Amino acid sequence: MQFDYKDLIENSSDLVWEVDTQGKYTYLNSAVKDILGYEKEELLGKSPFDIMPEYEKLKISSFFDEMVKNKKAFKNIENINIHKDGYEVVLETTGSPIINNFDELVGYRGIDRDISEKKKIEKELENLNKKLQKIVDERTVELKKVIERYDFAVKGSSDGLWDWDLETNEVYYSPRWKSMLGYEECELENHIDTWKKLAHKDYKDDVLSQVKEYIEGNNTDFETEIKMHHKNGSIVTVLSRAILVKDDEDKAVRLVGTHVDISERKKTEEFIRKTNNILEMIAKGNLASEVYNEIALMYESRHPGLRCSLLELKDGKLLHGGAPSMPQEYCLAVNGLEIGPNIGSCGTSTYTGQRVIVENIETDSKWNDIKEFALPHGMRSCWSEPIIDSKGKVLGAFGMYYDYPSLPNEEESKDLLSAARLASIVMERDQSQKRINRDQKIISEQNKLSSMGEMIANIAHQWRQPLSVISTVASGMKIQKQMGILKDNEFDHYMDTINESTQYLSKTIDDFRGFLNPSNNRLKKFSIIEIIDKTLKIVSTQILDNDIEIIKNIEKNSLVSLENELIQVIINLLNNARDALLNIDNKKKLIFINSYKKGNSLYIEIFDNAGGIKKEYLSRIFEPYFTTKHKSKGTGIGLYMSQDILKTLLNGDISVENNVFSKDGIEYLGAKFTIKLDI
Repeated sequence: MQFDYKDLIENSSDLVWEVDTQGKYTYLNSAVKDILGYEKEELLGKSPFDIMPEYEKLKISSFFDEMVKNKKAFKNIENINIHKDGYEVVLETTGSPIINNFDELVGYRGIDRDISEKKKIEKELENLNKKLQKIVDERTVELKKVIERYDFAVKGSSDGLWDWDLETNEVYYSPRWKSMLGYEECELENHIDTWKKLAHKDYKDDVLSQVKEYIEGNNTDFETEIKMHHKNGSIVTVLSRAILVKDDEDKAVRLVGTHVDISERKKTEEFIRKTNNILEMIAKGNLASEVYNEIALMYESRHPGLRCSLLELKDGKLLHGGAPSMPQEYCLAVNGLEIGPNIGSCGTSTYTGQRVIVENIETDSKWNDIKEFALPHGMRSCWSEPIIDSKGKVLGAFGMYYDYPSLPNEEESKDLLSAARLASIVMERDQSQKRINRDQKIISEQNKLSSMGEMIANIAHQWRQPLSVISTVASGMKIQKQMGILKDNEFDHYMDTINESTQYLSKTIDDFRGFLNPSNNRLKKFSIIEIIDKTLKIVSTQILDNDIEIIKNIEKNSLVSLENELIQVIINLLNNARDALLNIDNKKKLIFINSYKKGNSLYIEIFDNAGGIKKEYLSRIFEPYFTTKHKSKGTGIGLYMSQDILKTLLNGDISVENNVFSKDGIEYLGAKFTIKLDI
């Protein structure tokens, strides 16, 4: 029975090669594509020195010449190659001379292993090599070459190998296969039942089904991920690959394959997935406490038995941020704790701005005053990393706890730092958002005061004429009565005039009360024509008193929105147009109001003939406190608040541009504001 190892060599994760005495490749396996990015055909006939940096080429080529001269083998020689994509790949090379029957050196064969990330090499499979050596003795010269290549591959590999006899169910498990699961070579029986006992129940039946499909020829290859039980009780994720061996009658007799421990890779992939999820939560503006909890849970999942907490620092005190696995009693006890040089791990780290490692809470002096909060809940060790923002300010602390005295290993130490850095993004963003909210509140209050001032000014304008009429009529009646010439019909006429003026004043009060009525701050359906008319009633006096003509072109459309907020925006735009028109010498002062529906949006355009906005101001017109008016006439928050109201409350937007248009054959230039509202 013959066993063709070519497929196994071709599928090796390491680069197997042969070169002639000039160092030119005569054989390369498929791993060259994965490791260096080249197809085999691109490098055959070329030297490995051709893809090395110049300084490396001189060193390695000189070394190779010396080896050729003395027909010496070489082992574990590190060298730098340039990947096809341009980056450096560090290889560890082992090579052996090829000697012909005349004791002449005809080349070298060897193996390159990518050690850019992985530096340790494990030797294994001595028992399997003995079996393979027996086969080598019975094979032809060509088969001997294949066996020798395979021998190089398995010696440099960290994979676990297995060889399943399908007729007897005996399985050879290599030492590395066993150690991968925490066992010594003598601890596991060489039988398929061993694998069945160690395979996780959720994977076992599915993998056996895949094996059956592969043996029966329904699948062209075999590669699967399996979770297996480690001796210490943990779970190891294994990538298993295999090739099928058939006898001369094409009957499947053996399945030979490898196990690669990919637990760290899967752990890293899960960490990246969870980190991306947390970053997405940050980008979406999730509550800081929600993000804190996700950060804590993510790092807890990486280290069984670990509990994490995030504490914010405010006014010299620690405040609870997130600790989903910590006892509530402990969280309440440390909430509001004043920091200091010996206030536990987190209180000390936020005070000093330095990492604090406490191996044993019970005996460490930094915990003397607060260990009574921790010990009843089983906490015995605590490591704390200060959370520092981009300017170097301490924002809080990230704490890691175990239920036994412990010092962090290298991975835990790195995770402690990365957790604090990730938390700093959240805390810094949260504090920035709180500052923005405070500023928004101040601006909103200023806008309310500004709007109230506008309202009072509008009421004063609306009331001036009717109050003047009432005063004039009352004075005239008094004089006529004193002179004895007040007639009954004149008295009735005067009283009617006073009553009409009073009714006008009352109607004005009703109009302004409607605008200020809180009930109009709820979503309701209203007509755009009605909204424009209500707005114009509020500002009409100041418009008309300044000889400004309003030109409307309003389509009959309705909208479900917040009535008062939309009126406030339109008032701001009309007031801006009015103020702009008061600063020009146009004989005609015009304000246009257009409204129309387009697609799923409703548009309101307000533009004037006041000459437009300077080009350099257009991009800043909606910034808070930016104004083109004299400081006595504008605060610079009206347009900013209008944009904020539209985006935040009305599901809309606003834009501005300078608009050239004609009216009655005269060309004008003015600023045009366009409100867009989703219907």
